[in-house]
Formats: sequence, C-alpha cells, structure tokens
Amino acid sequence: MSDFVFLFTNKAKSDLKVINKNEILYERVKSIIESIAENPISGIGKPEKLKHRDNNAWSRRVSDKDRLEYIIRQNEIIIVSILGHYDDK
Repeated sequence: MSDFVFLFTNKAKSDLKVINKNEILYERVKSIIESIAENPISGIGKPEKLKHRDNNAWSRRVSDKDRLEYIIRQNEIIIVSILGHYDDK
C-alpha cells in the first residue's frame, strides 16, 4: 500500500479523459502510476529527473511521444500531465 496521496492537475485530468478511451494507453498509465506508488524515482517508464522544472519533478515514458510528468512533495505525488512531452512546452 502506498503512503503517497496522488493529486492531478487540470491538465492531467483532461489527459485522463482521453486515456480512458484507449485500453492499451490506459493499462500503460495505470502500470506507471502503480510503479510510482511503490517507488517514485525508479521502476517502469525510465524515470528521469527533470532539471528544468521543480527540483522534485520527474517524468516517465508512456509512449514514444507521451510522458507522464509528476512532482514529488513529502507524502504527495502531483501528476502534472500525461499526454505530450515536456520538451513541447
């Protein structure tokens, strides 16, 4: 059981609506979130610390073009976005 509380930004909530329509993408994101719950800095999706963002910002690969971006804060994981790539912002 995870000690983290997961919070989702409006962008991430919007991304989830799209993801819910694609079973393969949904299962991939679900697996990544479960992996984050177990250990926020290692696991599937090739976790990468983001140097150009908040000092606790990380991303994981969802697909070739999509990255799940999140921030670790004490007992919270803030999911910032899921679709798209942080380099596109």
